[in-house]
Amino acid sequence: MAATPKWAPGDVSRVGRGALELANKHKASIEPRLSAGLLDGLKADLDTFDGKQSAATVARESLREATRGQDSAADTANARLALARGAIVRANLGPQARAAFGLSLRPNPGKISSVLAALDAFDAGATRHPDLVRSAGLLTADLEKLRQLRATLAASDATQEATKLNRKLPVIDRKQAQVRIERAVDAIINAGVLAFADDPAAVALFRALVPARPATKKKNSPT
Repeated sequence: MAATPKWAPGDVSRVGRGALELANKHKASIEPRLSAGLLDGLKADLDTFDGKQSAATVARESLREATRGQDSAADTANARLALARGAIVRANLGPQARAAFGLSLRPNPGKISSVLAALDAFDAGATRHPDLVRSAGLLTADLEKLRQLRATLAASDATQEATKLNRKLPVIDRKQAQVRIERAVDAIINAGVLAFADDPAAVALFRALVPARPATKKKNSPT
């Protein structure tokens, strides 16, 4: 099971770089108590964490943009489909025609799959019953427009899903880096406390590296 970060993300870079600076200042005294390469590893992880934090911000905005594109495509396709379905209804072609064009389906722009299914059903009906299409006053250009909007919506949905997946990657990497940073800082604190056991002021500097826990809200006592 993957370790869970303990600190607030806003504390990580500040505490980690403070620990690295203090450790380098007292390197001769504490390095023998640290695992080989810990300080270099801490610096690399801090650089990774800061970089991934920026990447995560960019990924969040990319996801918002992709979602806006998906929503716009769904609204546009659903509105045009409603016009075509309305033409079938107004032509009074009977219940069999309604069924053939999938008019029992209830497309919802908030659920992309429902809009795609309704578009596919209408297109299948139009392909099988060109005479009904003509009776409803629909042209080949109208059907082509629906197919174009369907393709745009499917592409927008795929883009949004891919962006959603990619957004998770910097977050996962950042959390893994944070866990390593926390462990390295704990090791530095431990090494400093042991190395300066007879120097309370120095010990206090190392112990002060631990970020303060956020204050917990007190529950209101019943009256």
